[in-house]
Amino acid sequence: MSAGRKENKWVHRWLRTRKPTKVVLSQRKDSTLISKRKQGMSKRAKIRGEKKQADTFAIAVVAPMSAGKSTLLNAMMGCRLLPSRSTACTAGVFTIVDKDGSSGFKVRARRKDGRFTSWVKATTSRLSEINDSGVIETEIEGDLTRIKNYRNAFRVAFIDTPGPNNSCDSTHADLFRKALASHKYAAIVVLLDASALHTTDEVAMLQDVHRFVLEKKGTASVMFAINKIDAFFRGGEGARSVRDVVRDTQEFLSEKCNFDNPVVVPLWSSLALDCRRLASQNGENGFDEDEADDFLLSFKKAKNHRREIELALEDSGFKVMCDSQVRKEAMRCGDGEVNAADISFVDMLSGVPFVERWAENLMCEYFKNN
Repeated sequence: MSAGRKENKWVHRWLRTRKPTKVVLSQRKDSTLISKRKQGMSKRAKIRGEKKQADTFAIAVVAPMSAGKSTLLNAMMGCRLLPSRSTACTAGVFTIVDKDGSSGFKVRARRKDGRFTSWVKATTSRLSEINDSGVIETEIEGDLTRIKNYRNAFRVAFIDTPGPNNSCDSTHADLFRKALASHKYAAIVVLLDASALHTTDEVAMLQDVHRFVLEKKGTASVMFAINKIDAFFRGGEGARSVRDVVRDTQEFLSEKCNFDNPVVVPLWSSLALDCRRLASQNGENGFDEDEADDFLLSFKKAKNHRREIELALEDSGFKVMCDSQVRKEAMRCGDGEVNAADISFVDMLSGVPFVERWAENLMCEYFKNN
């Protein structure tokens, strides 16, 4: 027998007589490993969230029901995205994050389980569906062109909270207080409805805001804005000027609500939105015939009351100035025409640019000092 065959014989005998090694594969997953992985993912997500929050200057936008929060934020975005109706609109919390240079707006929602959906293009119909679906928070990201972020690294975010006095849905008041308590706001814009000033619901909301300011120990800035000032241009017996209303509101906030030196700005958010929609000449933001007629009427009314609005804004520390860089070219609007330079000027009269300037200055000052 050759050496090779003899060696193979011993190998085969060893294979037949050896005790097989039992390899036991666990049928269950290693729960400890999975748990550690989940903890690691949660920790990384938390770090990303904290970093994002640290780089964001959060401004709450609060108001009684249907005072025009969504219209103001739509004006800042330059298009109609947020749902805007005559009843309470915002069922959850809308967060609008400014991202300079981005094209269009995208949206995602946070469900009740805490997880976010994927980013999708933001449209009016999609936002309305999200608003009615019972999500906790809706986040919109895009370029608020009138606000320049600080060093392109720190950005501003506006949080549109539910109106606290929706008698048809008591959860709105709870959501409002939770939103006010849970977020780390650096500033607050308080919108007051020009057609319903100093109501019981408004006073209750102002008390909540004052309580928040006290808890922040004076570090949170507050701007008050009287929206829908066109309500004062209807004339008739007992009609009041915008300037008188602004002064009376400052006195009311100081004496009745204990706010120190309140800044009060007259606003016409719907006019600013229409000015910017027309100026953008964006296809989906075009005017239909009725919208064009309404805009031309408001446009004319604003120019007729120009001096009254200017004086009210000056009392609040804001100077209306024409933009010399805007070309004086005619723009078509329905059956009429308006001058591009006049659109820019009327946009200033709306007061919205001063809210944007206030927000930008606060953000820059905050990040310079922190």
